Amino acid sequence: MARGRPWLIIHGTPGGYDQAMLWGSSLVEEDFEIIAPSRPGYLRTLASAGRRPAEQADTLAALIDTLGIPGVAILASSSGARVAVEFAVRHPAKLWALVLRVCSDRGA
Repeated sequence: MARGRPWLIIHGTPGGYDQAMLWGSSLVEEDFEIIAPSRPGYLRTLASAGRRPAEQADTLAALIDTLGIPGVAILASSSGARVAVEFAVRHPAKLWALVLRVCSDRGA
């Protein structure tokens, strides 16, 4: 059962779910639910799940659909910010907040 409103944490490069959980730890303390998958190509997530930011955004949207979550806030950092922006553009109905930190225009 969900503890609170869900936040999808999108890590940068390098990184993985462990980095995302670290960033989201203060949100857990505030009773938010954290969803912290590794992006494609990191920590055993298959690269074929999405090589480009738009593909990764679609994969994350499918993940929250599979989890039965109608919408999320996103906290993204570094190259994960590109994925978050694609998510916002491609799936605006699934997003209730967007926070970007240390954004980069390099990598995917």
